[in-house]
Amino acid sequence: MGIVEDAPPSGTLSRPVFRDARTVSDEFRSRTKFGRASKGYPRLSSNLQDRNMKQIFKPMKMGYNEDKLRSDFFNDHPWELARPKVILEDSGNDFKNWDWSRGIKQPGKRLDGESVIKRQLHLMANPPPSLARTNKRGVPYISKSHAYDIARKEFYFHRHLEDVERRIAKEEAMHVGAWFGPGPLEISMQLENKIFNNWKTWALEQVELDNQRSASQYTGTELDELEAVAATNEGLPLEDLDPSLLNEEEAGGDKSATRGA
Repeated sequence: MGIVEDAPPSGTLSRPVFRDARTVSDEFRSRTKFGRASKGYPRLSSNLQDRNMKQIFKPMKMGYNEDKLRSDFFNDHPWELARPKVILEDSGNDFKNWDWSRGIKQPGKRLDGESVIKRQLHLMANPPPSLARTNKRGVPYISKSHAYDIARKEFYFHRHLEDVERRIAKEEAMHVGAWFGPGPLEISMQLENKIFNNWKTWALEQVELDNQRSASQYTGTELDELEAVAATNEGLPLEDLDPSLLNEEEAGGDKSATRGA
C-alpha cells in the first residue's frame, strides 16, 4: 500500500460507469429538457448498459483506407490470393524507393494485388491533371472507380508481359533440348480420359445386362423350365440351349394331351 501511495499511477485505471437516466432523482430530471438526461448522464437501457460493461475492455476495431479497396479488388480477382507472396525485406525500408506516380511497376517489388491498391490510392490522393475532374470548389479529383480502372488496366498489361516472357523462355529452353514433363492441362486431360474410360466400361456392362433382362422377359422362360428341357436333351448345358426348344416341348405336350382326350 505504501508503494502505491508513494508512486501513484499517472492515469486513472478504472473507467466511470454510465448512469441510467431512470435512476436519476426527480429534481435532476426536472432540470433537463423534456425529462432527458443531460450531458454526462446518457439514457441507457439495462440490457445496453450490461452489454457496454462487458465490452469495456474489448479492443476497438481498426480500419485503414486500403481495406475497402482490397475487398473490391480481390472479389473481382480471387485467384490472385493463390499466388505465392514474399513478405521478406532486406532492410524494411523498401517502400521508400517506391514512387507510385510513375506507374504500377516498382523496383524491388513483385507485381501483385497490393500494387493495384497502392496505385489506386495514389491516384485518388494525387489525381493527374489530364484525368482529373473539378468539383464545385474548383478542387481536382478522381473517382474511386476511375482510379481502379486505371490501376487495373496497368496491372493487366504487365501481367500479359509476364506471361509472354514465360512462354518465350519455355520455347527457347525446349528448342535446346529441355523437357518439362506434362503440364497442368496434360495432367487434367489424362485424368479426364481415365474417368471416361471407366464410365464407358460401366456403361457397356449396364447395356449388356439390360439386353439380357429384356430377352428373358420376351421369351417368358424360367430357370426351372430351362433346367427340365436341358435334362431331356442329352444333358446339354443351360447356356447352350435354344429357347425355341422349350416352345417345341410345350407344343408337343399340348398335342399329346389333345390326342389322349
